Amino acid sequence: MMTEPKVNIVVVPEHDFNPALDAKVREQLCQAFPHSAWYFQDSRGWKGAMPTWSVVAFDGGDEPIAHIGIVERVITIESASYSIFGIQNVYVTAAWRGKGIASRMVHAIAVEAEKRSLDFGLLFCRPHVEALYVNAGWESVGKPCIYVLESENHHEVPRPFIHDSLFFKSIKVSSLPPGCIHFNGPDW
Repeated sequence: MMTEPKVNIVVVPEHDFNPALDAKVREQLCQAFPHSAWYFQDSRGWKGAMPTWSVVAFDGGDEPIAHIGIVERVITIESASYSIFGIQNVYVTAAWRGKGIASRMVHAIAVEAEKRSLDFGLLFCRPHVEALYVNAGWESVGKPCIYVLESENHHEVPRPFIHDSLFFKSIKVSSLPPGCIHFNGPDW
């Protein structure tokens, strides 16, 4: 039986993300994603989409050891609007991997999303981490039609799927509604 390590998992609203925590999480993002360190050295967001809140795991003290950013947004599918959350910039530091921390964090996200009365969650997921999300009740919806806003000129363009697919988490809405998804902003 796996013993869960003594960590504190905390929901941190963006306005409570202090400069020291921001700097440490950005440093750890650079380590977790060295190919994108040029970006994370300046921002915890991705492609202009800053988190609305984050779930951060601390080592029992004040040292962050894992992070998941959450972007809240109103998206449009056909003519209907949905208040959703998207997961971005997930990491667990190397020394803490394999201890169930990410699973606990993903569960904390679902609990917070229910408190916030969000409709559902969306996640761009790579194959090597799909099991984490499937075990937490997310389901693959493949590679649907998605439009995002380009950061340069703010034109709506199709979002390509290269190494990932879209996953869905039911909160108030039980399944992804049919139709093209308009993110009404950049992806995350």
